[in-house]
Parts: sequence; C-alpha cells; structure tokens
Amino acid sequence: MERCGTGDGNWMGTVEGGPSRASILCCKQLRSDLEGTRGIVGARSTDRGARARFEAWGNAGDALPLMKAVKRQFDPAWEL
Repeated sequence: MERCGTGDGNWMGTVEGGPSRASILCCKQLRSDLEGTRGIVGARSTDRGARARFEAWGNAGDALPLMKAVKRQFDPAWEL
C-alpha cells in the first residue's frame, strides 16, 4: 500500500500499479480478519479482472435481494 490514512475509525489504502495476486490475497485476509467485528473491506475502484477475484463489498448476506429490488425500482435502467 502506498498511501494510507486514518480518521474517525475509517482506514483507506491505495494499491498502486494495479491489482496483483498478493494485493488481492491481502484484501481477502483483511476482510476475513474483520468479519465478526462489524468491519468491512471494500474496493472503491478496480479493473474487471480484479472484480472477478475480489467482490467489491463482500457478502451482503440476506440484505442483497432487498437491495437489488430497491435498485430495480428506483433505477430500472441501471444507469446509476
């Protein structure tokens, strides 16, 4: 990680040079370590190849079908 910052309990890091296998594994391990502590690890932006290997926001659990239904109702063309 090249740049990191802390604030009100939030931490943000930036991986420069594109998503490597090591950075994907690191993010997956961080996500696993934070499960159960109400912490999350998410990817704000990445390329298609990384998205195939690392779900941007992790497991949404039972809430995902409801979130998709709300999205369809308010943005049926999926423009936003």
